[in-house]
Amino acid sequence: MTSRSTLPCSAELKEHQSRLQSKGLADLLQAGADRTARFTLQAAGLSIDLSRHYLDDALRATLVAQARACALPDWRARLLAGEAISTSEERPAWHTALRTPPADTAWATRLADERERMLRFAEDLRAGRVRGASGQPIDTVIAIGIGGSDLGPRLAVDALGAGSGPRLHFVTNLDPLELDSATTQADPARTLILAISKSFSTLETRENLQAARRWFAQAAPQLDIAPHLYAVSSQPQRAAAFGIAADRVFTFPDWVGGRYSLWSACGLPVAIVHGRAAFTQLLAGAAAMDAHFADAPLAANAPVLLGLLGAWYVNSWGLRTRAVFPYAQRLA
Repeated sequence: MTSRSTLPCSAELKEHQSRLQSKGLADLLQAGADRTARFTLQAAGLSIDLSRHYLDDALRATLVAQARACALPDWRARLLAGEAISTSEERPAWHTALRTPPADTAWATRLADERERMLRFAEDLRAGRVRGASGQPIDTVIAIGIGGSDLGPRLAVDALGAGSGPRLHFVTNLDPLELDSATTQADPARTLILAISKSFSTLETRENLQAARRWFAQAAPQLDIAPHLYAVSSQPQRAAAFGIAADRVFTFPDWVGGRYSLWSACGLPVAIVHGRAAFTQLLAGAAAMDAHFADAPLAANAPVLLGLLGAWYVNSWGLRTRAVFPYAQRLA
């Protein structure tokens, strides 16, 4: 590990910070009529305006020089190739392979097969072909997860607006309010309980799953709960030990980090509410940004520049808070 004071270009970046701070953002904005155009990036259908940052051509050149001195292009290539770049976990961080078929044909086939299995199930559920123990079609899904297993799918389901699939409820907190709200109007005979957990050992998820099973047993003691239990996990044997049949467990590789798991079978709630086509388009949009990240010059590369600016604000300015204001309410 390298301390921030010994990073390449750190002295030059501190000089940029002093210079730009003394000049002020208003002066930068008035310096040239073409500033917005010069500092707006086009990436995967998005326009990303950096003109309101403390940024000019000289700083951008130094940031790119720092990225090269830190071998960022080499690390990027290793990440995209699926090498074990996560030194803390000694495994890949290969979430891009979920969106763009990797060169490794064995992995490409395995990922595509599991994605197709998940999407086919979602379509069957939406069409009323998935039925519970009484033979009635499922009309309510309770998705239980926490962290990346909840936040990503929840964000995408909400951001895409009104869906056309079964009613979906997310349950994450040990506070019983979410589960109580989900079960108040639910008919157990027509309810599917979906546990999403990478390790299937997370306390909150296991406790909420147990609580959901108790609700089912109390509300419909005559019904077999087995056809109503499904899971998504990288550890299917643990889900099986919890009483969930192997053919009702959707899997993903353990090199998928929780915060990136939306693109895997953890995105099943998105497909349930919005359908196969929407989920496929979601993957395509991410793949387009991956391609931009892989191919765009560093000086015009949106993820690279946003990352460099973030590091610069922390290391040179001492700013450790980022505020995000989504004016589209569905992105709240």
